[in-house]
Amino acid sequence: MTNVLIWGIGGRMGKTLLNCLNNNQNTNAIGGVDKFANKAEYSIPIFNSVSEINVKADVIIDFSRAEAIYDILPYAKENKHDQKSNPPRLLLLCTNEHQIFP
Repeated sequence: MTNVLIWGIGGRMGKTLLNCLNNNQNTNAIGGVDKFANKAEYSIPIFNSVSEINVKADVIIDFSRAEAIYDILPYAKENKHDQKSNPPRLLLLCTNEHQIFP
């Protein structure tokens, strides 16, 4: 089972991804990060910021804003499953050409 953390879960794509993960027997949505999401709408933990995250992900999928990378990368580096494992895999999805870093 692959544990997935969704960054930007409160948006349209984040909600769609959560639905897809919930319908896949090989994935487990373990939480979401979105300071604007209504926590009452979700059955998984929703975190307002990186400092609140208390779950360990195998994969992080980002559907938020480009500048979130400055929070995501340090979190991924610091949150390995154990001392010998690699950081979580990271998938960044920019929503338009203006959000791509040079």
